[in-house]
Amino acid sequence: MPSEIPRRKGISITSHKSVSKPNPVLGYARPVILCSSSLRPPYAVGPDRIVRLAAEAGFDGLAVDHATPLDLVAPVATAGLRSGVPVALGTCPVAASLLPERKRLPHLVARDDPEERLAACKLARQGLELGGPLGIRRFVVELGPAALRTAEVGFRLGFARAEMEQGEPGTRQLRLALAERKQVAQQLYDAGRAALEALLPVAERNDIELVLPIAAGPWQVPSPRETLLLLEEFRGAPLGVAFCPARRAVLERLDLSGPKERWPLLAAATRVVLATDEVGLDSDLLLGTGELAVSPLEGVPADAALAVSGPPASTIREVVRARRRAARLLTPAQEEAESAQAKVSP
Repeated sequence: MPSEIPRRKGISITSHKSVSKPNPVLGYARPVILCSSSLRPPYAVGPDRIVRLAAEAGFDGLAVDHATPLDLVAPVATAGLRSGVPVALGTCPVAASLLPERKRLPHLVARDDPEERLAACKLARQGLELGGPLGIRRFVVELGPAALRTAEVGFRLGFARAEMEQGEPGTRQLRLALAERKQVAQQLYDAGRAALEALLPVAERNDIELVLPIAAGPWQVPSPRETLLLLEEFRGAPLGVAFCPARRAVLERLDLSGPKERWPLLAAATRVVLATDEVGLDSDLLLGTGELAVSPLEGVPADAALAVSGPPASTIREVVRARRRAARLLTPAQEEAESAQAKVSP
């Protein structure tokens, strides 16, 4: 995805060595598979349903996302600990409580609204300060949408109608979005950087590592290139990547994945794998219900966590199958790590 962003140096963040260490909640250095709260939203059905699903489906722990407002994080974490499925991954910012109808979360990269950015940052800090004492050691930071004037719905409609040849509606919408995204790239990048400058010190105080999900198109932030630039600017800080194979598949389908040389660098910085499936432009389906070819991920650290998410209507049989498929994403990395550990063991 094209974007013109000059590199900027001078960010001062305390050195933080958190790579390849045992999961601080679960207590062992191997891939852990987490059940995302979106599968049984606590805001709709209470905290017990997602905890029961995770325990019965054989997960190692829980990942709380936008389906778990801040006022339900502690109840979910408490119930999870009692059932042997602690919360190991959080999301920020999320709502303080269930949002009223027709209201939305503030965004960290709202370009033209500094008050909205401040409100989003306040919610994100609250989440981190709540998660630290609960033992949640990794948080996905959702920077927010790019909020382009070019509507994504028009592009999706063109894609669904297979109108993606040169000069057809889908291609025109995508080209317009890419041009607009390039124009506002610096504003979005600066807003994302400012958000991380505010959140990383809070994360360090609470022994938390932040991870950035990579955009699946021009309507999202940050792009693969922007992600690498942020990692470079905050080198030494508790910041990594939330890698989503389904999102990468969408980028490749749209010919927006960029140079192949970027992806090994992003893989090496991965701390969380978002294990979802994709069909067309949708990359948030339950693993095993879409078209993604599940194969081992190259270069991802063996101790990265995998978070399985999907729609609330997913059956327990589908969720169990998704957990088993997710395990295959890091199997070779786990075997390699165990082999290396065996060689140095006395």
